[in-house]
Amino acid sequence: MARSNGAIDIIGDIHGMHARLVAMLDALGYRRVAGRWAHAENRRIVFVGDYVDRGPCAAEVVNLMRELCDQRVALALAGTHDTNAIAFATRADGHVLDAAEAWRQAKARPAAGAGGATTAWLRPHSEKNLDQHRVTIEAFRNADAYAACVRYFMTLPIYLELPGLRVVHAAWIPPAIRALDDWAAARDVSLGIRATSIDEAIELQQARAAPDERHGGELLDLGERQQARDHAPDASPAVALERIVKGVEVRLPGDAKLADGGGHARGEMRVRWIDAAAGRTNNEHALT
Repeated sequence: MARSNGAIDIIGDIHGMHARLVAMLDALGYRRVAGRWAHAENRRIVFVGDYVDRGPCAAEVVNLMRELCDQRVALALAGTHDTNAIAFATRADGHVLDAAEAWRQAKARPAAGAGGATTAWLRPHSEKNLDQHRVTIEAFRNADAYAACVRYFMTLPIYLELPGLRVVHAAWIPPAIRALDDWAAARDVSLGIRATSIDEAIELQQARAAPDERHGGELLDLGERQQARDHAPDASPAVALERIVKGVEVRLPGDAKLADGGGHARGEMRVRWIDAAAGRTNNEHALT
């Protein structure tokens, strides 16, 4: 594999849309010849997360993304829906990863029904969360394939930092990055990649392993997250992670609600963290 010329294509939010991803790769000039991916100009890809949910071909998307990464053409970061999948598959009690059982329970639940325990998991198997994740559950033909995907998501870094370039799924918040770095250093794991070139970063990703699942569960256990958000958001590594992969949210005043993209009423809004809030109305400061 020839070294990159330093040029990078950044691709985010594939959401199970395999045909669109294939078309995008073709339009960007990536070709698969004799089973190997390459670009005529030796460009590289940085995937910015959200490989699953919404679209029907999550398994095919993850397989293609993994193939590109394994062949050192791409580097992949974790996004909101990918970390949500880990939490969906991690038991709240003891932070044990049990993705195969999470898949089986989700498959057994009716498409629009409640019923059954929902709070045994870090991401409760509520009707809303099942609704969002069901298309991904259906995309994997068996529990083992789904479990392998979730375990792979656990190895994905949260951020990439290169000279002159910083990449995260949602928001680069320096105190949140520091909180995660401190959390990781205390456990002898790494949550991000810092490198001098994209080729070095890709090699570092090849060497990554998943953190101990108890550590991963600790990081995804938001607990009293609203209190942490309001008073000291980056003092909690779990909230710091949420802010990086999901974005910065603030509570709306009083009983005000807004509908998110899925039509669910929410008491928080995602804000334009890149701009100062002073002098802006909620409408002006909302990230839409």
